[in-house]
Amino acid sequence: MSVMKQHIPSNFLCNAELEVDNISNLPAQIVDKILSHLSLRDAVRTSVLSTKWRNKWVTLPNLVFDNQSLLISSQDQTFIKNKIVNIVDHVLLLHSGPIHKFKLSHRDLQGVCDIDRWILFLSRGAVKEFILEIWKGHRYKLHSSIYLCQKLNHLELFNCLLKPPLTFSGFKSLKSLDLQHITMEQDAFEQLVSRCHLLERLTLMNFEGFSDLKIHAPNLLFFDVGGVFEDINFMNTFNLAIVSIGLYVNPGFDKNLALGSAGNLVKFFAHLPRLQRLEVQSFFLKYLADNKVPGRLPTPCDELSFLSIRINFNHLDECLAALCLLRSSPNLQELEMLVSFKYHLNFIRTNHKLASTYFTAWIIFMYPTYFAACKLFTASAELSLSSVHSCHCHFVGTHRRTKYFENSCQCYGRGLPELYVQSIEAC
Repeated sequence: MSVMKQHIPSNFLCNAELEVDNISNLPAQIVDKILSHLSLRDAVRTSVLSTKWRNKWVTLPNLVFDNQSLLISSQDQTFIKNKIVNIVDHVLLLHSGPIHKFKLSHRDLQGVCDIDRWILFLSRGAVKEFILEIWKGHRYKLHSSIYLCQKLNHLELFNCLLKPPLTFSGFKSLKSLDLQHITMEQDAFEQLVSRCHLLERLTLMNFEGFSDLKIHAPNLLFFDVGGVFEDINFMNTFNLAIVSIGLYVNPGFDKNLALGSAGNLVKFFAHLPRLQRLEVQSFFLKYLADNKVPGRLPTPCDELSFLSIRINFNHLDECLAALCLLRSSPNLQELEMLVSFKYHLNFIRTNHKLASTYFTAWIIFMYPTYFAACKLFTASAELSLSSVHSCHCHFVGTHRRTKYFENSCQCYGRGLPELYVQSIEAC
């Protein structure tokens, strides 16, 4: 053994010790940076690197409990629940310092009473981001202590029941709100949005308990909604720039689709002077087409540069609404149209030549100093459009037989933006 030691270079041991020291003596900001890029599970495991790394993770400001952090290989729901609870309890017990972000999202997570304890614990600190996603079971009733977290700037909830207390006056610092598969009452929803005065981003998907979307948010910049609702009203949303709206239809809902006041199209754009991007999805164009559709909006959408519309050309009212939007968007740069032929597909397939007469679309692109014209011919009317300058146009068919539509489109122009005709599989 002594002979072997004599053959080991002396600088080898020094270098090895130096490497250990380098790991142990990294600046605190470097250690924090390394830990911030690791999952919580891997961050805890760094304790074995050296004695100085031991329990470095307990000061992590961002705690994320997800599928990557909680690796549980079992089919026993009781075991999974107990394992998740034990891990979260253990981390919170050992944690030291402020918690800025808390995310709980696991594919086997159900609404358990232990979540109440964790929210109560977080409410006593200064949590800024709170994300809770309940992937299984019934709606989890959000604990009332969440409404005490006045430092929140991002709140994201999935499969939750919200009942703010009567004394709740809003989140004073909240800028981003993401609610998906949630239940809450009409008044509670309106007050939640209107009392968060700094709110800039609002995402709302698949909601229950309210059907009238009244959006009063003076600082709102981004709004994304998808669900079943009866009416939508924007109030004091003059900074809103990006809007995506999908109206999902349940059986019989389209018979009383728009219950709002007359002229949904005009009403919708009345408080959106700064709109830059608009996506009209599912059946929302039919809502906009309800009641009176003007030739042009009273106030043009001067800043609108991107427009995406899902349209059924067999419905004249939808064509009129779409043309009104195009006429009212003088600075439009990109147009995407998702076309539906559900009702007349058989007619188009078996009577192609007649269908070309029944429905034909010409998009004529000229230089900005000239004009572009679009004519949509239906069985009952001829519609014309002018003043769409140098606009990229995308026609996206929602059925594999969209080739019949492709054959009816003709493009004209010299060195101009190209007309893209795409086919995608039926949804």
